[in-house]
Amino acid sequence: MLRETLIVAVLFFMTSIDTILLIFSAIRLKRHPHPRLARLLVFLTLCAAHPLYSFLADTFFRLPGLRLVSAVFIVFFAVRLAGEPPLEFRSAAVPKRTIGAIVGATLWLDALTSIDTSVLVSAASPSVWVTVVGNLAAMSLLVALGPRLYAYVTDTPWVQIGIGGFMSASAALQLRSEPLLGGLGAPAPLYAAAVVLFALTALYGWKRHLG
Repeated sequence: MLRETLIVAVLFFMTSIDTILLIFSAIRLKRHPHPRLARLLVFLTLCAAHPLYSFLADTFFRLPGLRLVSAVFIVFFAVRLAGEPPLEFRSAAVPKRTIGAIVGATLWLDALTSIDTSVLVSAASPSVWVTVVGNLAAMSLLVALGPRLYAYVTDTPWVQIGIGGFMSASAALQLRSEPLLGGLGAPAPLYAAAVVLFALTALYGWKRHLG
């Protein structure tokens, strides 16, 4: 049981790093007036949502069109992350982020970026308790390390641009099981789309930082 729990925790951790970065970017963590409260809300929401998404994976995450919608939104936020300027160049105005806004952003971004994670965990986990405990361990570590990782990424332009590009590329690759694409879901077209999305995202980020 311990081995399965560790496997689930590692799966959650390794496949949710991009989720944490996108959520922190969406709620503007570096400009939030109460960052610790925001991190706590993100942590609690992820702990509740991740196991639920895993349990629903086999039923809902295979619906036609869901991966396509997920990919579109991931590309949108990946491009935004790639072009997000360093803190010193941002507006001094602090956007209002209510509890509901933070929880809502966490829930739907987690759902959009966790399709493959949920399918993997659903297959690897032998029980509800293994999923819950593995999720708690992974989310605790992610939320603890996430702010430093996010600060490093958004203050290092080439890393930020690269991560945004890889997120866009991964959005294309997750479409390999999308029923609506038919023949376009074959490996070759998806790899070509991934390369194009990476290049466009990187170009946008480069222009935002150095243009």
